[in-house]
Amino acid sequence: MKAVCAVPIPHCAQGFTFQLDAGSGGGKLSLGVGARAHVDDPDFRGTVGVGLRASLARTWGSPIGTEPNLTYLGPELDLSVVKVNLTLGVLWRVSGQGGASALFSWGVGFGL
Repeated sequence: MKAVCAVPIPHCAQGFTFQLDAGSGGGKLSLGVGARAHVDDPDFRGTVGVGLRASLARTWGSPIGTEPNLTYLGPELDLSVVKVNLTLGVLWRVSGQGGASALFSWGVGFGL
């Protein structure tokens, strides 16, 4: 297997990530680092990536699985293969009363 992750940059990218999400039950700000590489192997050809982020979430409205007006903080791992992305994480309550003491975050995305 050959993973091209060196100069020139079109084959590999690494750097900081920033993501902002908002919905009817809360919002999340995430900052982290990530890298992508182009893999050229007879069994697989495409782009793969990995990222690690620190996420701060705030609930409002009617959140699923917890109460409104709580703040959660924790790590999230992003994995991507070709144009499919998977995010997994655990966030712990850092302010507010009631609700879950920890939340498991997850997401699946498809790129164009």
